[in-house]
Amino acid sequence: MLKGIAPVIGPALLDAMYRMGHTQEIVFIDANCPIPPDHRNVVREDGVPLVSLLTAVLALLPIDDTGDDAICRSSVKGDPSVMAPIYREVEQLCASLVPGKPLRPLNNEEFGARLCAAHTVVVTGERRLYANIVLRKGVIEPEA
Repeated sequence: MLKGIAPVIGPALLDAMYRMGHTQEIVFIDANCPIPPDHRNVVREDGVPLVSLLTAVLALLPIDDTGDDAICRSSVKGDPSVMAPIYREVEQLCASLVPGKPLRPLNNEEFGARLCAAHTVVVTGERRLYANIVLRKGVIEPEA
């Protein structure tokens, strides 16, 4: 264990976040979401609920501030306008930890493309359906 790092973040996830460059993406998928079969970097965080994991990750990972699609979610049954209850929780979390960054819905094709292209795919233990989130890494600005 390390001081200041939540125990829900295992060594593989910590390493993946460290190796990511700015503008690269990490996708958190629920326990039911299929993993792209040929994805090069899959991290398993079985048993860890999505919101608990995002809380810990957002304390460490800078989020890209160059657009409005740095934090995204998948669609419910193919309809981006439908808001699953988990998304309300994620919105509240992001509003407190990453103010000004909306949770943008993606249609199925957009989400699938970002999932396949992601630097890292994290399989969570979340059993609620459609609990899939994309985060784009930003930069840490130099101190003035």
